[in-house]
Amino acid sequence: MNSFYLKAKSVICFLIASSVLSSNANQVNRDIASESPTGLATQQINPDIPLFDEDSFTTSTIFIVTSNFMSRGISASLNQPAVQGMLSLSHKSGISAGTFLSSHNSVVGGGQSDLYLSYAQQVGGIYFVLTEFWYSFPNMPTINATDTLLSAYFNSYKIQASYMPSYFGAKSIATYIAIAKETKLTKKHNLNVNFGYSDFQKPDNVGFKNYYDYKFGVTTAIDHGNFEFFWSDTNRQDLNNNKINDATSGVAITLSY
Repeated sequence: MNSFYLKAKSVICFLIASSVLSSNANQVNRDIASESPTGLATQQINPDIPLFDEDSFTTSTIFIVTSNFMSRGISASLNQPAVQGMLSLSHKSGISAGTFLSSHNSVVGGGQSDLYLSYAQQVGGIYFVLTEFWYSFPNMPTINATDTLLSAYFNSYKIQASYMPSYFGAKSIATYIAIAKETKLTKKHNLNVNFGYSDFQKPDNVGFKNYYDYKFGVTTAIDHGNFEFFWSDTNRQDLNNNKINDATSGVAITLSY
């Protein structure tokens, strides 16, 4: 098996989650926490709350425990559990900054510690969020990477575009586009569907071909967060056209403060 493929499975983390940043601290907590394990929004994408907090600065914290840390259809924790956290500082102008920490990274070891900077604005009925991420792996700095994401939220939909100039040390440009839809089932339950496409400038460097991913999740609201059951899969193939088995299901608990 291609060695970079193993690395990629372990480090493709927190990509979808990174687009769900706004200057409202509670919004940050709910959306980022819900998307980190599954790539699915688990709260109303366009909630009936103001975009900005009344105070100049706010802080927010999330904690996540998941049976399988999924991102863009790939298990970022090699089908192992993960404990994660995020701390954010937001200003009412729309600027936010923060850090993401993960306890589990099977291949590179030592987990990961990421930084982000984002800017959020509302135009008409659409929320736009531009985010820059710096992914850091202390035990293997050669695969550190940056990621620029632009997200748009309207009604119960989210559209996202991502650009990475170098895909975790593979020397290949990587882009990602996705659309997500949330449907309220009951007062406490939501159904979430996500469909995305990953494109690589040089698949030979990455170790697998361009692929589609699709994800489904059902969330239940609990005190300070939610409980989620999710299922996801891809049509991913290796360079020899062999199907890669990405089908998986799992659970996640997210708490926000």
